[in-house]
Amino acid sequence: MSRPETGVEDVYRLLRLRRHHGGRLCVLLGRGVRVMTVSFSSNYERGRRLWEIKEEISGLLEEAEGLLKGTPEAERARAYWLAHIKIALDRSHGYLASSMCTMEDSVAALTDEDDE
Repeated sequence: MSRPETGVEDVYRLLRLRRHHGGRLCVLLGRGVRVMTVSFSSNYERGRRLWEIKEEISGLLEEAEGLLKGTPEAERARAYWLAHIKIALDRSHGYLASSMCTMEDSVAALTDEDDE
């Protein structure tokens, strides 16, 4: 990787620090997005990163609900797309429906594999 231009050194430093998380990291650099692929060394690390992603998604869903609050679209979103995403993440969502395999289930399967 070539040396970064002035002003993006912090982004490259962050990438070096997060390299062990693996997966695809998208970083906004100026007007474009650079995608970096990093490999994992164990399923436990994959599970940990997947858990972090789940938590990020949960936080973004809360933000989205906040943006919708008080609008005519809020109820429809809660009944449809917000529900689908929450049900797919984990079982602590408050809806009657459930998913046969949640993101949290995948995290557990990956992190338990290394315990065996």
